[in-house]
Parts: sequence; C-alpha cells; structure tokens
Amino acid sequence: MYQAVGSYCVVFRCYFGKRIDLKETGESPGDVAQKAAEIQEAIAVGSEAFLQAEFRIMAYFMAGFSVVVFVLVASADGFSSEWEGGRAPGMANGFFSAVAFLTGALTSIVSAYLGMKIATFANARTTLEARRVRDLGL
Repeated sequence: MYQAVGSYCVVFRCYFGKRIDLKETGESPGDVAQKAAEIQEAIAVGSEAFLQAEFRIMAYFMAGFSVVVFVLVASADGFSSEWEGGRAPGMANGFFSAVAFLTGALTSIVSAYLGMKIATFANARTTLEARRVRDLGL
C-alpha cells in the first residue's frame, strides 16, 4: 500500500514538474522578466545553501540516532545472535531497525530536496503569470 502511494507521488511530481518546466512565462516586459530571473536565481542559491547546511546536521543526527536505535532494539533480546524459538536474533532486529530508520530519513531528505527545487523554480513563473492574468496566480 505504502509503495503504491509513494509511486503515485513520484509520478505526480514528475508529471507536474515537467509541466512547470515546459510552461512559458508569458508576455511580460523584459525588465520584469529579467529581474524575476535574477531573484529566482538568488532564491535557488539560498535554498541550496540552506539545504546543504540542514542535510549536514541531519547526517550527524541520523548517524547518532541509528546507533541508538540499534542498541535499544538489540538490547531488548540481550544482544543475542542466535535464533531462539522462531524469533530473530536481537542483533538482526537492531540492524534492520537501524537500516529502516536510515531509509526513511534518506527518503525524507530526497523529498525535501525535490520539493525545494520545484518550489523555487515555479515561484518566479507563478509571479510572472500572475502579473499577466491575476486569476492564474491564485
């Protein structure tokens, strides 16, 4: 179920991202379009710097917290490494729990990066289109 929803979101993002990319900005005075392009570039550079700083901090947190997850889950079974009564070893449970945490965190990072790229790219185009036809900006 979750894979289907995730796949739908990726397709949705690709489709609308391509539509935003291909949409013309419309007729507007050259100075306004040039200024909007400069502002969009500055916003894109700033958002990229923000994401790099945020991801660096998140990397430290992810590394530390994955160790905490591993230790807490593995210690529940006394750091066992043998199958007992059909139960997986504590070390295996801890390892796979840490991997699941890291996979979720990396998915969140990719989503944040793609969302920021689309948002900053679409911002200037929306502004220019709203200048031309007010209802299209809403």
